[in-house]
Amino acid sequence: MTLHRFNRSTLFLLVAGALVLAGCSTFLGETPVETTTQGTLAPTSTTSTTTAAASACIETSTAVSPIDTGGAGTDAIALSEQYFSCSPDVVLVGETNLSEVAAAAQLAAALKVPLLIPDPFLAAELARLEPERLHIVGSAVVNASEEVEVNRLDVAGAMQAVGEALGVSPEDPDDPTSVVADTVLAIEGGEGAVDPSSWPPSVSDPDALASGLARDTQGQIVWLVDADDPLSALLASVYAKTVEASLVAVAADDLFHYPQVGAAIAGYPEQVLRPVGFSSELDDWKLRTLVRGLELPGGGFELFKGPVQRRLVGFYGNPISPALGAMGQVRPEEALRLMREGGILDGYLQTGCFPSPCVGTVQPGLLDGFAVDGSHVVPMFNYIGSVAQPRCGTALFPIDEFQDGINVAGEEGGYVLFDLQPGSDDFLSQVQFYEEALRLPYVGVGLDPEWRCSWPGMTDFNRRGTVDAAEVNEVIDWLADLVNEEALPQKLLVIQQFRLDMIQNRELLIERPEVQVVIQMDGEGQGSLASKDGTWNRITEGTEDDHWTWGWKNFFVRDHPNGPYTPQQTIDRLPNPVYITYQ
Repeated sequence: MTLHRFNRSTLFLLVAGALVLAGCSTFLGETPVETTTQGTLAPTSTTSTTTAAASACIETSTAVSPIDTGGAGTDAIALSEQYFSCSPDVVLVGETNLSEVAAAAQLAAALKVPLLIPDPFLAAELARLEPERLHIVGSAVVNASEEVEVNRLDVAGAMQAVGEALGVSPEDPDDPTSVVADTVLAIEGGEGAVDPSSWPPSVSDPDALASGLARDTQGQIVWLVDADDPLSALLASVYAKTVEASLVAVAADDLFHYPQVGAAIAGYPEQVLRPVGFSSELDDWKLRTLVRGLELPGGGFELFKGPVQRRLVGFYGNPISPALGAMGQVRPEEALRLMREGGILDGYLQTGCFPSPCVGTVQPGLLDGFAVDGSHVVPMFNYIGSVAQPRCGTALFPIDEFQDGINVAGEEGGYVLFDLQPGSDDFLSQVQFYEEALRLPYVGVGLDPEWRCSWPGMTDFNRRGTVDAAEVNEVIDWLADLVNEEALPQKLLVIQQFRLDMIQNRELLIERPEVQVVIQMDGEGQGSLASKDGTWNRITEGTEDDHWTWGWKNFFVRDHPNGPYTPQQTIDRLPNPVYITYQ
């Protein structure tokens, strides 16, 4: 019988059946025979004999069903039952002291035997395994039959036994926060040992565990453990070793929390990624996106939240119309050079104001596009994809017109956005026109309702256009479905607004995790600094708890009397804009 997932009622039946089969050889109610209190294994239990006998009991399994019983003890039993038909030796450890668990895990892996944890159903599993020796690391309490030789070891004794079994000298970890990851990797490699005895028993750092295990994995099986659960990571590593599976630590409640995990699982079929010790209800889109491995510029899979803090800064315009902005006046390579050498990107790199307002003096020290506050400044080409024409017309420009910019952005770590002026068209049909480009992870779309003929009887752009939230929601749903189907990172959707009535029923804009909405102040958000601030305050008031974030536009010519805001002034605005364009 292969046990993958079970509940406690099922375990009760297993216990009852196992006790009946065990007869008088029950492991409950007997006096244990303790042959040593600390140090190495008893002389009657040589490692060569132990590992040879244990190997014969190992059942190779390529099962990928989740292991999630609700407790470390029953998880251990489930894994033991799946991979061991018997075992001459069993290692036992309590679950409260991580130093003991790390030592016990290495001992079990070195001996090629199960690692178990005290549990109400432990007796049934011991009866099934029929061990000759029980090695208890630490102070865990268990009763064993008279026939079972009990060796009680402290951490030092367990590590001495590991060293003898592997023929190595256990080494101290370089960093106490990395001891769990280092231990897992040592077990996986099988050629070294990490001594946890010099570190506090509760040392655990989820970030260090996730980062430590986010490496190129070579096995054909990957097991996922929760970075917040080092006990399960150590436990799983013992059993993963039996099938040469690689262990990767993720944030169980948010698979995007550690984007570096993508490097460890990219390219694997998601069906072979096996959760161990936490809920198997993984976010399907996030898992498939990690597996596909397409990240956003600057890294990660979400635009403006998570460990990669990002700000998009760039030029606006249309490649065949110089009057519409910088992207019509210079080629993409030159635009990127001007951003980098003209002080724009550098100015935002030196602000250090993300995600909170600047406080105190910010010191320079810039490398590789990261600001001193850790945010990543991404250069951007904000193209006008469709340009409004007389009598409510619109000109849709084919993707070929923007291909140079798309290529440069892809090569240089930039982002591309198609801004749409729909005239009398609907927004969704124009968004769909750019579907091919939107399948790229670094391309988003913008809606400009100012240039939409939305009023009854409107035959030209004689008044500002509007869009209702219902129409925007159609776009959000379509984009989200595309992102989900293609396993893409989060997609950017920008909506232009400088008057409150431009987005009707704005509070009804839906939130889909696959799409990040940004509302950008445009149009009348130009002129004097006081005028711009007045517009900004009106459209952002009362939105602190809304799911969208904010963008700002600077104008090279129309902002007066002193030109556009400086980068420092721009992101001193509240709320802080994360999307900034120059026209």
